[in-house]
Amino acid sequence: EEERRVLPLSPVLAALGSGDAAGDGRRPGDVFLAIRPPAQLAGTPCCGVRARYVEVSLGMAASLREQGARQPDLPTCVELARAALSVATDGLYLDGAVRQAVLEALRPRPHAAPAGIHGRLRPYQLQGFQWLASHADSGLGCLLADDMGLGKTLQAVTLLSHLHTKGRIGGGNASLVVSPLSVLSVWQHELSRWAPNLRYRLHHGVQRASGGSFSSCAASDTDVLLTTYQTLQRDVERLPGDGLPRFSGIILDESQAIKNHQSRTSQAVKRLAAASGCRCVRVALSGTPVENKLGELHSLFDFVNPGLLGTRKQFARAIERPLDEDRAGQAPGKARALERLNAVVAPFLLRRVKTDPSVAPDLPDKLELMHVVQLTSAQRRLYAAVAEEGLRRLSGSEAASGRGVDGGAGSADSVRLEGFAPAPQESRTSMLRRNRVLAVLHGLQQVCNHPAAVPAHSWPSAGTPERGSPECGPEPGNSGKTARLLELLEEILEPPRDEKVLIFTQYLTTLELVATIVGSAFPAVRVLRFQGSLDCKARDEAVRAFTNDPACAVMVVSLQAGGLGLTLTAAAHVVHFDRCWNPAREAQATDRAHRIGQRRTVVVHRLLAADTLEERLAAVLSRKRRLAATAVPTLAAAAADDGGNVRAPWECSDEELRKALSLSATPLG
Repeated sequence: EEERRVLPLSPVLAALGSGDAAGDGRRPGDVFLAIRPPAQLAGTPCCGVRARYVEVSLGMAASLREQGARQPDLPTCVELARAALSVATDGLYLDGAVRQAVLEALRPRPHAAPAGIHGRLRPYQLQGFQWLASHADSGLGCLLADDMGLGKTLQAVTLLSHLHTKGRIGGGNASLVVSPLSVLSVWQHELSRWAPNLRYRLHHGVQRASGGSFSSCAASDTDVLLTTYQTLQRDVERLPGDGLPRFSGIILDESQAIKNHQSRTSQAVKRLAAASGCRCVRVALSGTPVENKLGELHSLFDFVNPGLLGTRKQFARAIERPLDEDRAGQAPGKARALERLNAVVAPFLLRRVKTDPSVAPDLPDKLELMHVVQLTSAQRRLYAAVAEEGLRRLSGSEAASGRGVDGGAGSADSVRLEGFAPAPQESRTSMLRRNRVLAVLHGLQQVCNHPAAVPAHSWPSAGTPERGSPECGPEPGNSGKTARLLELLEEILEPPRDEKVLIFTQYLTTLELVATIVGSAFPAVRVLRFQGSLDCKARDEAVRAFTNDPACAVMVVSLQAGGLGLTLTAAAHVVHFDRCWNPAREAQATDRAHRIGQRRTVVVHRLLAADTLEERLAAVLSRKRRLAATAVPTLAAAAADDGGNVRAPWECSDEELRKALSLSATPLG
């Protein structure tokens, strides 16, 4: 059961001496794995294959004899899979029978739902569990990428119950579940509801194991340990390599959290997985495995099956570069690269979508509407001034002052744009330019929302309406978006419809302003706020109130805090007040309402300011959605569309930015 299984050397040398070794022109260092039936050798299982012995090319004979008792290693499961799928031989060639046996081992096998599951799985959920269990039995990781709202958590809980039944977790061998904070309570609820026989415990907040005791968590009496990505990162970074716990399984929920290879979270997760060894069951859950760049998929697979997609540089050369060259008209390699990628990831990535009638036939439709609004006269002047002042800073005509970045109070992140990661080992000059571009983009988006949503430190120094003037006050008529929002709400909230609404925004200043405006316009309606500052108890109370209290008809939600893990099917309308650069985040937010359990058609409203950055952003988001589709095997037909990685805004020249940020229609990215 070790990661590399070793065969005795003597039969290998005997094979060489008999002239039976592979002498078909391959390189002297190549290894050829073949099924043969010598009675003196007991078979060694690997990836569900019973390998009989390894033939070594004649060029290695002298070296082997000189090494005496040293024994050649059998390939790992991932190496076998790479060879069977013709990804790269790495000097390893499979006999036809072995290759077929490996491919057969990668196919899902029937498994009955474990007796510990209290409830009935839908047919596609049972199939998903069987797929997960088959990979766990074969020693290979996998990525469950079902559309949001189809019950990935339930399928993973069923897998945990299966592993418990098989004795692979429990009794001092705990499994670890890592999720965002907003999803932690969902896991508690699902485990208690579906698998009450599994003992779980939280490793977070006041219930977190103190000091270095995290290292003993895996050997506790707990079957499942629940923690967050931030907690895991802190604990792993504090422990030496030999002090890390060894978990029998690691499940990453919303696994796009490790999409950035260079992030501390990603490195901590992979370090812990490596410490847990090859017997650790690795499962990633994500409805959006590719959000912006194909490199994100590589990072997820680097956890699931390290080495399957090669190194980061190999993946960039073989897959990402042909996509970019094809988009630039330099090479027609995009379709071939995507075909190759899909062939490799297909056995390890399962995705079902809600639009498939066989998956969720009772799920109502989703209607998407775009509401294009005009900026007011004051908004247009303010927009032009914010853009001009930001461009001056970019051109170097004004020294860095630290102004213009909405730090914490107004945006979720003052040093990055959701959907784009900074380059590794970024220079100080590049970092300064990135932050200045971000300041302009965030500022312009908040101008489009409402002048009163623009924080004081982002307000231009001169040549604009004065901050706090009547035309920039918090009245809804001072913004095309808030005026249109109130019109929508009048239609939605008017009896007898009495429908409920979710309003998503990236900015906390906008969240507070919109909640206040809506509360004033509809005094009979209780407006809830859902943001990152709420603790777990307050979050659960807000969800219960929105679900059960008829008076709680509107919830204004921070996209970062409430876009994941929540079930808010009481809402029949979703409003995206501003556009996020990451289309997957928007989709995740929408699916808080459009998911299993929803009984009404969900109407999605997107507010967009005409002739602004937001109009250009819509084209960028469209390209990103097509890119994500091409990376998922079930949607490979989209490879013919225009995809490719999208440039980060700070990679554009000053002139490109000037055209894109002006009140015109020049595309960005």
